[in-house]
Amino acid sequence: MSPNDLVLYLQRIQVLPTQDFWWQPFGRTAIEVDVDGKRQVYQLDLAQQSLKVFQASSQTEMSGDFHLQQQFTLTKAQLAVLPQPAAALG
Repeated sequence: MSPNDLVLYLQRIQVLPTQDFWWQPFGRTAIEVDVDGKRQVYQLDLAQQSLKVFQASSQTEMSGDFHLQQQFTLTKAQLAVLPQPAAALG
């Protein structure tokens, strides 16, 4: 899943902030989201069928420290709307 697909999926299942946010890829299955300086990482774990949300340390703005804030088990409905990989051409 591409980072863009991940953002669209997380918006579809309504877990991302509703206000304007800035985001960037954060590894293969995660994105970092910033809303007014509040940084969170959303990590999709398909093997565990879960979504983990990490909060950035408040000690410094540039800190790379993230601490687990929440973990959600994805519902069947949420798993059903996962983007499907494109079929191989050829």
